[in-house]
Amino acid sequence: MRKLALFVLGFSAAIFLSQYFLGRTAGLVLAGAAALVALALLIVKKKPAAMLRIAAFGLAVGALWNFAYHLLFFDHAVALNGYKGGVTAVVADYPQKTDYGVKTEIKIQFKTRPWVNATLYLFGSSPELSPGNIIHFEGELVLASEKVKNDYFASRGVPLFAYADSEIELGGEAEHSGLRFFHKRAAKAVKDKIAEIFPDFSRPFMTAILTGDRALLNRETYLFSVLATTGAAHVVAVSGMHVAFLVNLLRMLFGKNRAANLLCIPVILLFMAMTGFAASVVRAGIMQITMLLGAVLRRDYDDITSLSLALLILLMLNPVSIKNGGLQLSFAATLGIILFGNKIYSRVSAPFEKGRRLHRLYRNPISRKAVSFVCAVIASSFGALALTIPFSAVMFGYVSVVAPIVNILILWAVTLAFSVGLICVLVGFIFAPAGAILAWVPSALTLYISGVTTLIAKLPFASVYTDSIYIRAWLVFMYAELAFLSAVKVRGKFTAFLVSNLAVLACSICFAYVEAGSGSLTASVLDVGQGQSVVLSSEGKTAIVDCGGSLNANAGDIAAEQLASMGETQLDALILTHFHSDHANGALELMRRVKIDKLIVPQPEGDDEYGQYVLEYAASKGTEIITVTYTDYIMDLGLAELTVIPPLGAANDNERGLSVICTSGRFDILITGDMSSDTEYRFIEYADIPKIELLVAGHHGSRYSTSEALLEIAEPDIVAISVGTNPYGHPADELLSRVQESGAEVYRTDKNGMITVKLGKQ
Repeated sequence: MRKLALFVLGFSAAIFLSQYFLGRTAGLVLAGAAALVALALLIVKKKPAAMLRIAAFGLAVGALWNFAYHLLFFDHAVALNGYKGGVTAVVADYPQKTDYGVKTEIKIQFKTRPWVNATLYLFGSSPELSPGNIIHFEGELVLASEKVKNDYFASRGVPLFAYADSEIELGGEAEHSGLRFFHKRAAKAVKDKIAEIFPDFSRPFMTAILTGDRALLNRETYLFSVLATTGAAHVVAVSGMHVAFLVNLLRMLFGKNRAANLLCIPVILLFMAMTGFAASVVRAGIMQITMLLGAVLRRDYDDITSLSLALLILLMLNPVSIKNGGLQLSFAATLGIILFGNKIYSRVSAPFEKGRRLHRLYRNPISRKAVSFVCAVIASSFGALALTIPFSAVMFGYVSVVAPIVNILILWAVTLAFSVGLICVLVGFIFAPAGAILAWVPSALTLYISGVTTLIAKLPFASVYTDSIYIRAWLVFMYAELAFLSAVKVRGKFTAFLVSNLAVLACSICFAYVEAGSGSLTASVLDVGQGQSVVLSSEGKTAIVDCGGSLNANAGDIAAEQLASMGETQLDALILTHFHSDHANGALELMRRVKIDKLIVPQPEGDDEYGQYVLEYAASKGTEIITVTYTDYIMDLGLAELTVIPPLGAANDNERGLSVICTSGRFDILITGDMSSDTEYRFIEYADIPKIELLVAGHHGSRYSTSEALLEIAEPDIVAISVGTNPYGHPADELLSRVQESGAEVYRTDKNGMITVKLGKQ
C-alpha cells in the first residue's frame, strides 16, 4: 500500500470530518486522539499496524492544519464580516458583466492582516479596471456564506463579498503587478483572440473548453443544460481531459524526449493559472507533471500516489475546498478510472483483440486506433461513473443514463476541437485572417456536438431523477452488486453487472413512470430560486403555471428537466400569470426545449417588449396563443380542470396578472401569481373559491399578499412558498404568522426544495 496515499487518506478524512461535522474545537480533539493512536502503534511492528500508524498520523496532521488554517487565514475574513467604511484593495482579475453591473476579484489588506480575497460587486458605471490596479472605495464587506447560505465561494478561496457604496478611485499599480498577474493578462489575450477569430455561434463553447471561462456559455443556457442532461457537461469544465489534450498536442508537436517533457511542465503551469486554478485542472496538472518528471528522471509513475499528492496540495492550500463540488467530482471520477478503467478496457477490447470475427479490425492500423479509442472512452466513462454517480445524485438530483453513449459520440470531436482550437488561437496571434479561416474547423465540430447532445437530451428518461424511490432503489442495488462482485471471483462479472443493472434500471423507470401517472393530479412547485414555476399533471396531460426564477440554472431548463423525469416530451399548456422575469424569464428556454400546445397569457402592455417577444417566439414555434382578458378560460387537464381567471386589478403588472384554480374532484389548488391583498378582495368577490387544499402563496410570501381574508375563505391545508435568496425579505414574518394562525402547513422551496403534492385515484 502506498505510504503517501495512506497519509492523504487520513489527512483528507480529518479535513472532511472537521469541515462537515466537527468544527474547529472538536477537530483539535480529533487531532490529539489520532496522534495518541499513532504513537501507541509505534510499538507494534506488524505491517497492518504500520499502515494504520501512517493513516492516524495523517488524521492528526489534517485536523491540526484545518484548525491552523482557520486561525491564520479564514478568521481574518470572519473579522471583516459586516465592516463598513473605506477599503483599499488590489484588483486581481478583469471585471465580468452581471445583470446589474460588474463583478471582479480583489485582494484586501487591512494593516498587518494577511491578504483576504473578495468578490467586488459594482452597480451602475465603473472605471476600466485591470489586474494590478490599486483601488479605494467606501463600502461593505460580508461573508459570502451568509449571502448564499453555503461555502461555495470559500471553497474557491474567496470568502468575502464586497459592495461599493461610492465611486471607485484608482490609486496606481501594485508592485510587480506585471509578473504577478501575467497569467490573467495572458488569459484575457487568449479570450480576446477567440472572440476575434471564432464565429458567434461557436465562441461560447470554444471559450469554455480553451480557457475554462463559462460566462458566455452560461448565457447560452440551452446548450449547457443539454450537455448536463446527457452527462457531457465535463467537456466544457476544463479538467484533466483538457490537460491531457494539451500535453498530447505538445508531445505530438515536439516529440516525446526528455527536453519535450520538460517543456510541457511550464506550459501546464501557465494553463493551470490561466484557467483560474480550478480544482479539476490543478489535480490534472499535478498528475501530468509528476508523470512527465517521472519520465525525465526515469522513475516509475504511480497514479494513486500522484492523485494523493494533488489532493494533499489542494487541501493544504485551502481545507474548505473539500466542500467544492468540482473537486469532489474530479477526484471521484479519476479514482474510478484508476480502479476500474483498465479492467473495463480489457473486457470491452477482448472481442477485438482475441475474437475471430472482430480481430481483423485490429489488423488495420486506422481501424485499430478507432477501436482502441472507442474502448478507451467506454472504459473511462464507466470507470468515472462508478464513483461519480452518488455525487451527481446528491448534488444535482439526477443521473444521466446516456452519458457513455454521448461520450462515445462526441469525445473525438471535443478532442479535435480543443487541439485545432489551440492551433487556431496561436495562428491568430501571428496572422488573424488565417486563424479565422482555420477556426471554421472546430466551429463545425461544435455544431456536431450541439446537435448530438440536443437530439439525445430530447429522449425520454435521458436522465433519471432521484426524487423517485425506484431510482434510489436502483442506485442502492447497483452499488450493493458492485461491492459484492468486487469481493468475489466470478467469470463474466462485468457482463453480469451491466445486464442486471440495465434490467433493474428499466424496471425502475417503468415503475416511476407508472407511479407518475397513477394519481388523478400531481402538483410540483419547482425550486427556481426567487421566482415561480408550478407543474400540474393528470392522466398524461401536463401544464406549467409560470416559468421564471433567479438561479444560475434557467427556470426553463429546470422545468424541462422535470418534464423529462416524468417521461413527458411535450407540454399541453404554459400559463404565464404575467411577464415579470421572476415568472417568465425561462419561458423562451422552455419553448426551445419542449413542444408546447397552448400558451395562455394576459394581454401584454404596449411597452412590454419582453411580453411581445414571448408571443412572437411562441407563434414562430406553432404554439396556439390564448389571451385571457375579460372572461375565464377553462380547459381539461386529464382528470383535472383548469380555470384561468382574467386580471382583476390595474395598478401595475402584478395586479394585471392571471390567477389559476386547478380542480380534481374535491381537491383544489390556487395560484395567484403576484396578486396583492387589495386585488385579493376583488378576487374573493369575483371567483367562487372552493375549499383549497394547496395554496401557492402570492408574490413569493410578500407581506402584501395572501391576506387574512383570502386565507379565511380558502382555508388551505398546505401553503407552498416559492422563494429564493432575495433582498425583499420574502417570505415576510407577517405572512408566516398569518398562515400559522390559519392552521395550514407551510413548505418553502428555499428550505424544502421542490414541493410535490399528489392526489391518488378518486
